[in-house]
Amino acid sequence: QVLVTATSSREIEQATSAEPTLHNVVAPLVGIFHSWGRVKGGSLVAVGDRVKVGQLVATIQSLNVLNAVESQIAGRVTELLVQDGQAVEYGQPLMVIDSKEGHRQACISPT
Repeated sequence: QVLVTATSSREIEQATSAEPTLHNVVAPLVGIFHSWGRVKGGSLVAVGDRVKVGQLVATIQSLNVLNAVESQIAGRVTELLVQDGQAVEYGQPLMVIDSKEGHRQACISPT
């Protein structure tokens, strides 16, 4: 016996084109993570904030120089994985961004 189930072409398309929506922002170098952009400045982002591509989301201090950490994807910050002042390694995940909402916003915005 052969069991045949009917599926619509839309269901097949959705299943095959499903892209992951959670993306990690990773440390571009070794150093000390800071959630601020300037000394005595406020946090650049918090959980729930929307970010754009290229937006400054954190800094990493290395050899007494503050280096920018920018978002490579638009979306909403869903989780901060490190604390301010914590030492980080190259490639270590710093925060999680859900691109589903950023994509939705990009599709809706007028051109």
